[in-house]
Amino acid sequence: MLYDPNVLKTVPDCRLALERAIQAGEAEFVKPLYVRLAQLGGADYSDPLEAAFHSLLTVYEQTLRRGRANRVRIKLKNLGGGASAVEKILIGWCRAKRMSSGFERMVEFGLKDRVGEYIVGIDFPARFPSEVVEAARAKLIKYDIVTADELSQLIAPPRN
Repeated sequence: MLYDPNVLKTVPDCRLALERAIQAGEAEFVKPLYVRLAQLGGADYSDPLEAAFHSLLTVYEQTLRRGRANRVRIKLKNLGGGASAVEKILIGWCRAKRMSSGFERMVEFGLKDRVGEYIVGIDFPARFPSEVVEAARAKLIKYDIVTADELSQLIAPPRN
């Protein structure tokens, strides 16, 4: 293997490995490197929702040419940062009629489970109002992130 993602300890190291894998045309290494980048991007947050959001943001920024999602970061700062600000941003994304360019880029790069709607509708539905969760799930189905059957399996309560 060209890169072992698990040995990478920092976001910059992971970004460098990703750039090298892409330049070398080693497509099979790219997805595992994105997964590791996501892990590292959320590592400094104790709140799991906040960690998931920053994981998403770190990976999204890697897909950009300029490398910074300034509008998202400014909004996060203007909302006071923290989990409450993350919740407000995710609610806005889920309620939006159109898909954001970030959503499209994440899907384009095969990172469907890193979109905000997935975080809300599947990973943390208990943290959001039910109408927001339903909007998130509807978008996931509409944009072929998951099928209705997959969604029902993902949100099914665990069996004892």
